[in-house]
Amino acid sequence: MKISIFFIYWLVLFMPISEVYGDVLNSGRFSYSYTAEDSVCRRSGAVISRGKVVIRDQYGTVVYSDLTGYVPGCDCFDSLAVYDFNGPFVSAVKKNKNAKLVGFCGSTGGRHYLLRLYQPYIGMVASLDFFDGPVDFSLDNEGVYTSVVYNKIYIKAINSMVSYPVVYRLIGTGSTVSFSADCRSSAYSFYKNYSDSMFLKYKETGDVLCAVKSAISLYFIGDSDGYSCVLNSITDGDGRNIPLSRLISCEIEDNFFCFFNN
Repeated sequence: MKISIFFIYWLVLFMPISEVYGDVLNSGRFSYSYTAEDSVCRRSGAVISRGKVVIRDQYGTVVYSDLTGYVPGCDCFDSLAVYDFNGPFVSAVKKNKNAKLVGFCGSTGGRHYLLRLYQPYIGMVASLDFFDGPVDFSLDNEGVYTSVVYNKIYIKAINSMVSYPVVYRLIGTGSTVSFSADCRSSAYSFYKNYSDSMFLKYKETGDVLCAVKSAISLYFIGDSDGYSCVLNSITDGDGRNIPLSRLISCEIEDNFFCFFNN
């Protein structure tokens, strides 16, 4: 048993990754598949389609298998792909100069997408939920994989759900890789431009949701003056701004302080 486990580990450690063919990715020693599989719900009897991830070695032996709730496919995004990763990584990856990641992207059948990343030396290392927004995963001008995810939050003060963008970067920690929310450095201009466009729309239409979106982005980048200016411009139906702006400000800060300051 010890020999077989060591053999599988050795195969994973020194595996080269090459080409992608549809839903099956073949390499010199491993093949990756991400296919839809139907199953019957025990309670309702309904047929449920899920995604099945299978990784086999050159002999056809399954070395990893997982049944997910996401059927392969993200519109125009590849359901199975290989990505080069240039950030700091574990010593084993550096030694072999192969820091490629295998991506599995699927949806629930509607507009709810999830990208999962697999590293041959470690296993599943990171995942990013795109919710109902567009799937965005591409290299930025610094050569780092970056995604913009549109989350939603309920703001009680205006009794509405508010959609807001969060920029994520795929970073290496020295021991693994992960998606990290970026609120200041390279994402500053994105948030600032988004805030400006939302505030302009608010001034043109009077839609308070646009003002709240603008304020959230300014809070992310630490622009306290701009943040206060946007909130102070928000008025309720009677033209009063102070009570409403304070309520909105409290909700934004309560929800996002820990998110960007942990």
